[in-house]
Amino acid sequence: MACKDSDDSPQDKAGLISANVSSCKDSANDGNSATREEGMEEDGQHHLEYEIGSDSRLYLKDINHYVPCSMTAFDVDATVKGDTITVTEKATTGDVVSSCFCPIDVDMVIGLSEKKTYTLVYAVEGLVPEKFTITNNPGQSGRFDPKAIDQPIFDMEVDGIYYNIISSDEQTVEVTYRAYYGEGYRTGYEGDIVIPEQITYKGKTYTVTAIGQYAFVANVLTSIYIPNTVKEIKGEMCFLNCPNLASVRLSDGMTKIPQHTFNGCTSLAEITIPESVTEICSNAFVYCENLTKIYVRSSKAPKIDISSFYDKTTQNATLYVPVGSKEAYSKADYWKNFAHIEEYDF
Repeated sequence: MACKDSDDSPQDKAGLISANVSSCKDSANDGNSATREEGMEEDGQHHLEYEIGSDSRLYLKDINHYVPCSMTAFDVDATVKGDTITVTEKATTGDVVSSCFCPIDVDMVIGLSEKKTYTLVYAVEGLVPEKFTITNNPGQSGRFDPKAIDQPIFDMEVDGIYYNIISSDEQTVEVTYRAYYGEGYRTGYEGDIVIPEQITYKGKTYTVTAIGQYAFVANVLTSIYIPNTVKEIKGEMCFLNCPNLASVRLSDGMTKIPQHTFNGCTSLAEITIPESVTEICSNAFVYCENLTKIYVRSSKAPKIDISSFYDKTTQNATLYVPVGSKEAYSKADYWKNFAHIEEYDF
């Protein structure tokens, strides 16, 4: 998890004094007995712990033992206005700063202005804010289980696939996930997924034009079909750590494969890159250690990063390119790292 500390508040002023983030741990479910009670049900996996110190400061910890850590940087902030404490976590950048799995574990110190009862509003971007009551009495402590954080954040569900509306006027939607929490860090998909070109919901027909960020992260997918109406995979890490994903059909309308899209898809053995793709970003296929066949349909080598493919892949996989383009790929940046390049009549 990555976090931008907001520690510039004077220590005698109400509001956030510090926000620290734990280092990554070895497992997504580490069973830490200090914070996870034996036999705890899944709905208790994400919780907040607090204690009022002798200095009348609120010591607050956000703990989650089942989700991948946040891959992108975010701001943590806290304000105290009247009887309300508002704590926010908001993404600030799309840069990937971590690729490990670990529980969310943020320690915050918040200065309180008076000894009275406060309403704590805990707001994580994209999730439903929770409200709790905390009394500023030194030594008081407690724990809250934010049930609302587990609630769905999609606009509609059709045939087991979840969508958010992109444009009501143009009637376009993107594929999203059911809930990022509450599913053992999975987002609600398994098996073979066929995304349709269009869906009908409450009498309206929508065109599926995008796949949202994190849509299929850490799921037990076996195959995915993406129709040509999809023009974009938004953000990054769409299929991160889907170890059973063996078959992928990408849209012919895509132009870019974002960072970490298929990172850790260890069952993926073959992939076809559509002619429309002009860029494959860093780590897009890293740790796809069983990828042995890569078909690139464009005669002009797409832009790639030195880390777009796993080093083992560049040495062991065969890169198939259009007839007449082998020489171009053999000279192109980073494509030339492939040890086996062959021409193929698409």
